[in-house]
Amino acid sequence: DPKEFLWLIQNSSLVITGSYHGLALSINMSRPVYYELSGKTKNYNARISSLITTLGMEKCRLDYEKTEIPEICYETVQEKLSVYRRQSLDVLDMMITK
Repeated sequence: DPKEFLWLIQNSSLVITGSYHGLALSINMSRPVYYELSGKTKNYNARISSLITTLGMEKCRLDYEKTEIPEICYETVQEKLSVYRRQSLDVLDMMITK
């Protein structure tokens, strides 16, 4: 269930995911994360790719030849997220007050 899913991410030492929501929640909870893109279609990966590029987290793509977990500077990532959240709230505010 959703409660257990959130608990598992929050209490993990490493998250490996191919889902946008697993990635987004891991980032929001500042958990070490690897992501894998789907081989299905390019569109399936669009949200993951956009999020990763926006936050500069390309080095976290799963590579079966790597043996080290990349260090993620979540202070920088959270600062970037804060800017994008503020921009989103500003757009919503503008739409509501029009």
